[in-house]
Amino acid sequence: TDQQAVQVKNLYPKWSDLDDGTQLTRQEDAVTGMEITKVLGDDGKLYKVISSHQKQSNYAPGSGTESLFTVIDEEHAGTQNDPIPWSTNMISYNGKYYTYNGVMYKCIRDSGIALQYTPDQLLDNYFQTV
Repeated sequence: TDQQAVQVKNLYPKWSDLDDGTQLTRQEDAVTGMEITKVLGDDGKLYKVISSHQKQSNYAPGSGTESLFTVIDEEHAGTQNDPIPWSTNMISYNGKYYTYNGVMYKCIRDSGIALQYTPDQLLDNYFQTV
């Protein structure tokens, strides 16, 4: 699972160590179990491949690659007592709480896709301040 994966994220291939042209596969498309479905970004975050593609060094996980990767949250319940620190390339979930720049936000609808904007930029669309 994603939660198990973040506990051993250093076992996943590091983005910068992969050769251009390496096949990255969406988990749902994996057949053999040997496909690369998650990568460790150079920022230390674990990313899930959400669109199968071949690696290109100019499309690293992070801002601008929301259609290819989504960050996997590492340990937060998404409650008011344990909000999820916001990072670009995250999928937001209705009813979960997130923090960004010291402000807490409540998600008011599922995004369904990784978002490239911050909660303060998505007020009244995906988030409300708490």
